[in-house]
Amino acid sequence: MSLLNFSSNVNTSSVSAYSYMPDYSAIFANFYKQQPVNNPFGIFKSYYNKYSSQQSLNFSTLSDSDYDKQKGVRLANIAKQNCANKWNKQCATYVKNDIQAAGLGKYIKGDAYQCAAILDKNPNFKRVNATKNDLETTPGLVLVYGKGVSGYNKKYGHIEITGGNGCAYSDGVTHNIRDGAIVYAPVGNSKIA
Repeated sequence: MSLLNFSSNVNTSSVSAYSYMPDYSAIFANFYKQQPVNNPFGIFKSYYNKYSSQQSLNFSTLSDSDYDKQKGVRLANIAKQNCANKWNKQCATYVKNDIQAAGLGKYIKGDAYQCAAILDKNPNFKRVNATKNDLETTPGLVLVYGKGVSGYNKKYGHIEITGGNGCAYSDGVTHNIRDGAIVYAPVGNSKIA
C-alpha cells in the first residue's frame, strides 16, 4: 500500500519526492507547545525558568539572610557614583569594579551571566529569594541575569546593583528592575576589606 496517491493527471517527473512529506517541524513545534514538560526541551526550559526565578530553590529570604545594610548602602553608593549613565555593554566590568571598590571581593574575569558562579564562592554574598519590593527598596543587592533572561543580552546576560531607590546600576541605570534575576545580598559574616 502506498502512502502517496498518484493519479494519471500528476506529472511525477517535475515533482520532488520531498514535497509529499509532511512538515515535521510544524508537528514537533505544536507538540512542544502542547506538552512543554513531557519532552527534553520542555523539561530543560521548565527547570531553567524555575532556576532563574528561584521559585523552587531553598534559598533564604532577604530578611533571613543576615543582610548587612551597611555593606549594601556602601556598595549601592559606589555603584551610583561609578555608573557611566550610558549603556556600553560593560555591565560586568562596572559591577565587579564596584564590588572590589566596596571591599567585598576581588575582580574576577567573567561575563555577566558567569558572575553567579563567582558570587556563589564569595563569602561576602549570599544568594537569596527577594520580592519585587525588596529589589526596589534594598540597597546593594547584586542582580545576575542569565543569557537572554528578561530580554537581556542573549550571549552575555546582565548584572546590576540595586540602589534602594527603585533603580539599579551598572554601566547604565535601570529605572524598572526586571524579574528573573539571581539575587545576591551582601551579608555580615565577613568584614569589609
